[in-house]
Order: sequence, then C-alpha cells, then structure tokens
Amino acid sequence: MQPLDVGHAVPAGDHESQREAVLRRQRGAVQVGGQQRVALERLGEREGALVALLDSALDGLSTRQQVIADNIANVDTPGYRATSVDFESALMSAIESGHAGAVTPVTTATDTPVGANGNNVDLRKETLAAVQSQFQYQVLTRAASDRFDLVRTVAQGR
Repeated sequence: MQPLDVGHAVPAGDHESQREAVLRRQRGAVQVGGQQRVALERLGEREGALVALLDSALDGLSTRQQVIADNIANVDTPGYRATSVDFESALMSAIESGHAGAVTPVTTATDTPVGANGNNVDLRKETLAAVQSQFQYQVLTRAASDRFDLVRTVAQGR
C-alpha cells in the first residue's frame, strides 16, 4: 500500500480519494481545465498527422535503403538494371492536401548508362545514395524521438 500524501488537507474519511490523487500524480496523470484539455486534444490531432508523415518518410527511406543494397549486391550481375525509390513527391502531395495517410514508395528503373555486360549499377552513385539515405533516416528518427519527448513532457505537465 502506498503511503498517503500528508502535505495536502483532506476531509476526514476521504483517505481513498487522497490515495487516488497520489497514485495519479505518481503515474504522471495531469488534471487539466477546459481550455487546456482542448489544447491537448488539438495537439494530439496534430501529433497524429505528424507521426503518420514521419512513419511514411521512414518507410520510404527504409525501402530506399533496401533497393540500394540490392543494387550494390548486383554490381557484377550481367544484365541487372539498377532501380531507385521515390517517395518524396507523394509525401509532399500528402502534406499539401492535408491528408497524412500512408504514402507508398515508387520504385523505378534508373537511367544510368548500361555497361558492356548490360549492367547499369554505378557503385559510386549507389554508395553516395546509401550514405545520404542513412543520414536522412537518422535525422528523421531523431526528430520523431524529440517530438515524442515533447509530447510526453506536455502530457506530464512539466
């Protein structure tokens, strides 16, 4: 059983409600008034849209990283055609339209010139794309983490 918080005056016989208040504070629950509640609900709606966009961007980058890995793995495969991934244009359309739903990455063949063996993988280009994609992924995961920390701080009332 949790010790009672004796720092607050409690009417006689009302120890159960005091105990509940202590437990709510320990769990980080926040009591908010009408305007604060509306502000938190709006924040939640915006956060939901932001999370959906971040999720779509992370999925797109993950797909891109897989495609780049496939391209690099097939650098010496005769007749292999490199592919690339585009999700940014669909993501921008979703942002502009205000619909933060899932965005599907589009994979297309690259227009890199074909070599003597019919392969068009450019190892330098793919390596640079892999580094850039990894950096973008790290930036987005950091942004998502920072955003969740901010929401947690607001929800805890600090």
